[in-house]
Amino acid sequence: MSSLYWDARTHAHQKPAQVHLSNEKRDELLFFQIEKHKNIFKEFSGWLDVPWVHKLKWEDFIVDPILQTERLAKLAGGNAQQMRNMIGSTNSNTFRKGSMGDWKEHFNKEHEKLFQEYYSDVMERFGYAV
Repeated sequence: MSSLYWDARTHAHQKPAQVHLSNEKRDELLFFQIEKHKNIFKEFSGWLDVPWVHKLKWEDFIVDPILQTERLAKLAGGNAQQMRNMIGSTNSNTFRKGSMGDWKEHFNKEHEKLFQEYYSDVMERFGYAV
């Protein structure tokens, strides 16, 4: 894992510990995460109703980062190249892999069903097919 996080106690960047889990434990953890975040995404979806909020899907950025950051720069009054550097930065502790469709490598059919149950309305609002 190449990402870093800031440790407020030591005031230094730290590499996160890597934990190796059995497939069974990894499945349990994924079910827990899907359940835990079900309300968070619904709260975020309210931003779509705010006129000055621009929706940018990761897939659109991957397909055409120049076009997407030019649009953002025009809307926000920033520098498109700086935005490209920030959006695709692996130094962010929220950046995982940056590839499209990687969820398919981690979700089994039960995970996918639960995700659809909790998030299909939110995903549709964000422009994803459900």
